[in-house]
Amino acid sequence: VSEVQKPIHRTSKNTILFSDVEGQVKNDKVKSTVKTQHQKSESTPKPLPPIIDSMIHNTTRKEQNLFLQLPKFTHVMPTPFSPIMPSECPTGCGCYEELVRCSGTGLTRVPRLSYPRVELFFLSKNRIARIPKNVFTGLSSLRSLHLDNCHLVDKGITETSFYGLPHLKYLYLTQNRLTMVPTSLPSTLEYLYLDANQINVIEEKTFDQIPNLRSLY
Repeated sequence: VSEVQKPIHRTSKNTILFSDVEGQVKNDKVKSTVKTQHQKSESTPKPLPPIIDSMIHNTTRKEQNLFLQLPKFTHVMPTPFSPIMPSECPTGCGCYEELVRCSGTGLTRVPRLSYPRVELFFLSKNRIARIPKNVFTGLSSLRSLHLDNCHLVDKGITETSFYGLPHLKYLYLTQNRLTMVPTSLPSTLEYLYLDANQINVIEEKTFDQIPNLRSLY
């Protein structure tokens, strides 16, 4: 008597949610009991949308691994990445409805943008030594700001550098030229990245203004 094969249970199409931590992927709903031998028989998965494919090739190795580990049968939700008109996007940057990526574009100053729906702003690997006052006021929904490896110096961060960011939770200042912890940071911060600097001074009550801080790196 041949063995009765148990039915294969598959989940319905899943949606990938892109979080605001280094492109990290939230996809907790993906649950499948499909065995390896049955996966081979499935049809070839559709290629990723051009926008996502472009992001994979323009991210750090850590971010690339997160994208490449996605289940092949997962459906990618392209809606948050609707392109912004090219005329409104800084030269060399990638601008989408909720994300602006200007990493490694040779910028020497922060571009002033007015995208109220943008939540992620990548400025990593540029030569931005200072952050002008009120430069982020057009990004009122911003939650994650990446300024790592930008040659930032202490005097380049003023009391109004991060003004106008009422929802900012993640601030990446890794691998800059800071010798002290900035004293004028948004009170909404929950995650602050300062590693790989030359910090040797922490002024008194520096962290009193960021009571929601959960992690300091």
